[in-house]
Amino acid sequence: MAEPLNMQRRGALGIVVLVVPVVSIIAVGIGYGILLWYGYAGHPAEGAKTRIDFEACPAAQAVIANRVERMGLPNPVFATTEKGFSLTVRMPADEKVAADIPATLAAPGKLEVARGEHDGLIASSEDIDDVSVSMGFMDAPRTWIKLKPAASARLKDAMSADMQGHVSIWVDGEVVTRRKNAPPIADGQLDLAAEGQADVNVVTFAAAMGVVLSSGPLPCPVTLLGTTQLDK
Repeated sequence: MAEPLNMQRRGALGIVVLVVPVVSIIAVGIGYGILLWYGYAGHPAEGAKTRIDFEACPAAQAVIANRVERMGLPNPVFATTEKGFSLTVRMPADEKVAADIPATLAAPGKLEVARGEHDGLIASSEDIDDVSVSMGFMDAPRTWIKLKPAASARLKDAMSADMQGHVSIWVDGEVVTRRKNAPPIADGQLDLAAEGQADVNVVTFAAAMGVVLSSGPLPCPVTLLGTTQLDK
């Protein structure tokens, strides 16, 4: 005797419910592997040796060197050029990860926490106390910013004064997330999760934010002039 139609549907739904979490874990795991390479696990780079040229002030080199170290790129060599400096370093074997690195190194790294959509600055890069990247069970990685005590108090006061409103978090002139003011953030912890994106994009975002914001903002504009692959 054939099963009732509602039983067949329930069985298919049950399979989907069981399979989706497994697939999600695998997808997030693959993406998180990229994050781990990006400087949080020290996986050795095995890709091409590459020269990256920057137009920048001399002081920017120290910040970029800090970002290189956090990414785990081995044996970086800097050299002064006519317009700024160059970086020669071995890239990871993953071409997608390698392609993202130069732009991440040259990112301004400017954080702004604002009332509403940008109706008054609450905190900036100078107010960052700590930056970390974490991953919860069956969840994509997220970048967390810990504000210094004075900025944390300003954020709590601003949110408490407008319980129907929200705050927005901007990085390099683009809003990355919004947070309703109710309940106010009391501990100064800001979540920079990239909501609504595919798992790998979320991973890339978390990795880049962790590197850029923890290194501090660049002291001057930096232009990425180009990259040259020196070997394979």
